[in-house]
Amino acid sequence: MTAAPTAPDDAPATRPLARVAGLDGLRAIAVIVVLLFHLTPGFAIGGYLGVDIFFVVSGFIITRLLLIEHVSTGGIRLGAFWVRRARRLLPALVLLLLVCCTAALAVGGDVLVDLGASWPRRSPSRATGTSS
Repeated sequence: MTAAPTAPDDAPATRPLARVAGLDGLRAIAVIVVLLFHLTPGFAIGGYLGVDIFFVVSGFIITRLLLIEHVSTGGIRLGAFWVRRARRLLPALVLLLLVCCTAALAVGGDVLVDLGASWPRRSPSRATGTSS
């Protein structure tokens, strides 16, 4: 076995795989803005901007991971990339589904049954632009 190459003492310490804490924080703020937008209608503005920020930052992070893989290995194995993403995200998704389904059962089954009743209904004449 050969020893891993080391950087000279005067070289800056670089950690290409290190997480960028500022970007994680920005994504967290974007998620909080979206949640506040939905939980407090009319109070928190900018929920749509939060979604845009979340997707832009997430795209940057994913692109950065793919570029780091390309530089370090000379290629990108998309299958392995998606397997890593699934191993990271699917456990949280399964937990979320279990919690939400359990909460729905505790509340009384299908909690979306009367959701449409709370929305203003349009009469057929208003929807088509005709008058009766």
